[in-house]
Amino acid sequence: MQALVLESLGQAVRSAAFPVPGALVIQEGGFILLCGMFGIGAETSLALSLVKRVPDLVLGVPGLLGWQLLEGNRLLTRTRIRHLVLTLSVRSGWEPVTRSSRLNDAGAPRSVRSF
Repeated sequence: MQALVLESLGQAVRSAAFPVPGALVIQEGGFILLCGMFGIGAETSLALSLVKRVPDLVLGVPGLLGWQLLEGNRLLTRTRIRHLVLTLSVRSGWEPVTRSSRLNDAGAPRSVRSF
């Protein structure tokens, strides 16, 4: 019964600490206070709180690493394509279209001629 009460009150503490990302330190302090009310030592309550953090680490860290790999590959691909386009345009004699090439000397857009 104590485990059920501790779990429900621990979730209440974590929910009340929603402005703090991941309820860091709030969950640990809350468990130390709650377990102290039931006569459980601070070391045991801190260990319980850290055990409850394991799923966050097991699921969160690989997810963040995968996200980083995905975004890093996207950035590398974009950079390689941009470099390839610039290289091919210079070799073929075409000027790459950039924002500055679409503006005249006064900084206004160049007029488009219709044929």
